Amino acid sequence: TFDVLEKCFLVWFTLEVLVNLYAQRKKFFCGPDWYWNAFDVSVVTAAMIMQVYAFAKVSFLRVVRLLRLGRMLRAFKVFKFL
Repeated sequence: TFDVLEKCFLVWFTLEVLVNLYAQRKKFFCGPDWYWNAFDVSVVTAAMIMQVYAFAKVSFLRVVRLLRLGRMLRAFKVFKFL
């Protein structure tokens, strides 16, 4: 539940930054509020990196489990050969 809420907020803030970037164009980086824009971009980027890291961590663990299973099956194949 919290994870879904976090992803919803991430999508919302990402869209907000993109709309703000489109609306301000050059003023987004050089305008009077450029530091707030930079802060928003850094927060959204950090949240995206954390989401990708969490997804990759789970996927990586699944791959490791599959590799361990493959290694066990190979050991059974060797025992069958003997």
